[in-house]
Amino acid sequence: MYKVTEKSTVHGYKTPHGYKTPHKWPSKGTDKENLTNLNKSLYPTGRVWAMKEGSIFDLLNDVLNKSILSSTTIANSFLDSQIPDNKNFDEKDLELWNYRFALDASKEVLLNRFQYYKRNTSKQSIYYLQSIIDLYGYNAKIYENKFPYISPDIILGQKESNQHSENIQHGENIQHGSSNYMVIANESNVNESYTYGGNDKLWSTFFIAGKNSIYDPAKIDSSELENFRKLILKIKPAHLTAFLFNS
Repeated sequence: MYKVTEKSTVHGYKTPHGYKTPHKWPSKGTDKENLTNLNKSLYPTGRVWAMKEGSIFDLLNDVLNKSILSSTTIANSFLDSQIPDNKNFDEKDLELWNYRFALDASKEVLLNRFQYYKRNTSKQSIYYLQSIIDLYGYNAKIYENKFPYISPDIILGQKESNQHSENIQHGENIQHGSSNYMVIANESNVNESYTYGGNDKLWSTFFIAGKNSIYDPAKIDSSELENFRKLILKIKPAHLTAFLFNS
C-alpha cells in the first residue's frame, strides 16, 4: 500500500489518484538536488532512461541542471532588483530607481510608488492623505474646507488681518504683505491655470498649508514642488481641488 511521506507529491510515479492523494505546491528551491529530482521525474520510465549515479547520462544531466540553475538565479536576481519588496533589493537598485523617478526616496517610499499607497480601503479621508504626505517627509498639512465653505482669498485676508492685530508681535518670524496660493487640480505643472468654479463649488476643495496652522505656509522646496503636486494628484479624489499655500 502506498505510504504518504514528506516527499510525496501528486506527480510521483507511484502516487495513486484518489481521495488520499497528497497535494503539494511545487518546491521553491532552486538547488541542484531539487532540479535533478524534477528532471528525473520528466524522463520516460523505460530501462534505457535509467540514470545511475556517476554515469555519462547522470553527468550530462548534471551539466544541464547547472545551466538551468544559473539562468534561474540570474532571472530571480533581475526580478528582485525591479521591485523593492524583498531583502535582495540593495542600495544600488534603490539608487537606480531614484534616478529614474528623480527622487531621493527610501525603500518604503519607493515601494509606494509601485503600488497603491498602503492598500488602505479608506482612501478618501483626510487622515489617509495626510499619512502619505508624512510618509514622503513633506512639511505640510491638509485642512478640510468645512461648511460654511471659504475661499483661499478669505484665508489670506484673515492671515493679513491677524498679522496686523494688536495681539500679534511683529518680528523677523512674521511674514508681511500679500501671499499667493497654487491650485492643484489636474496638472503637475506649477503654473497650472484652473478655475474652480466660484464660491458655489468650494465644497469640492481643500487646503494644504503649514503644520501648525492654516495661516502658516507649507515649507516645500521649489525643486520638490512638481513631485509634490504629482503626489497630491495621485492620492486625492479626482473631483477635488487643492489650494496650496507655500512659502
